[in-house]
Amino acid sequence: MKTDRFLEIDNWKFWILFSVRKLKCAIGITVFLLLLPIFLQAQEYQLHQEIETTARYFATDKLQNIYLVLPQNEVVKYNKAGQEIFRYNNNRLGELTHIDANNPFKIGLFYGEFGNLISLDRTMTPTGELRLFDFNLIQVDAVALAADNNIWLYDKLDFQLKKINQNGEILFESGDLSLTINQSLQPNFLIEREQQIYLNDPNIGILVFDVFGQFEKTLEFKGLREFQILDGQLLFFQNGELTAFNLQSLLSQSIKLPDGIGAKALVMVQKNRLYILENGYLKVYEF
Repeated sequence: MKTDRFLEIDNWKFWILFSVRKLKCAIGITVFLLLLPIFLQAQEYQLHQEIETTARYFATDKLQNIYLVLPQNEVVKYNKAGQEIFRYNNNRLGELTHIDANNPFKIGLFYGEFGNLISLDRTMTPTGELRLFDFNLIQVDAVALAADNNIWLYDKLDFQLKKINQNGEILFESGDLSLTINQSLQPNFLIEREQQIYLNDPNIGILVFDVFGQFEKTLEFKGLREFQILDGQLLFFQNGELTAFNLQSLLSQSIKLPDGIGAKALVMVQKNRLYILENGYLKVYEF
């Protein structure tokens, strides 16, 4: 009888624990669904504006300004209403390979051929220029502005991710990444978002680092030209599909797009807007 009594108590403990865990799971799922970013819940799109352009790529910022990069390396800035407001052009530094518009008050332009980084204010007026060659950084494939106004870059000679200040002094650096991942990197894209650094190699995936430049993991999404990090989601367009990958749950979700978007379109999201560059037009949808 005593043994049966203990078994009965253990069974009650088990069912109580099981019920609590089910409740926690249900609450967790409910909270997760409530906190889904609005772009993951969008079902209907309305075309807000169209901009006819020869731009080869573009960027947006948190204020929903648009930066179109023209074939002649000219950058044209449009405001939220779709009105052109400023331009910047520099033909002496070669091809403009990347624009970092995460901070609308400090825009970074990287000219990879000569290793130059130009910073612009919100009126597209130059506020600084950094020549990486001056600091013996002669093979840099990817550059990004850090949240503290310093600079992240990948040094191909040392196989290292480095953070430098405006004087070229190294603040943080990773170990030799060719040893860490057992192969050499050919990165094409680098950003700092939400307290982490993301270095993209189309053949390997996305390498993730902490704020001190220490390697954490590789996200095996290959063949990407660029991507966004928004509200804890890795957002990328590939093979005609826009995908959101939750960096915490590690779950992926396909996002509905307007009909007729080609596989080679460039797609970005900001708040309640979807931007699509394709066939000579930048189309802005609201949802």
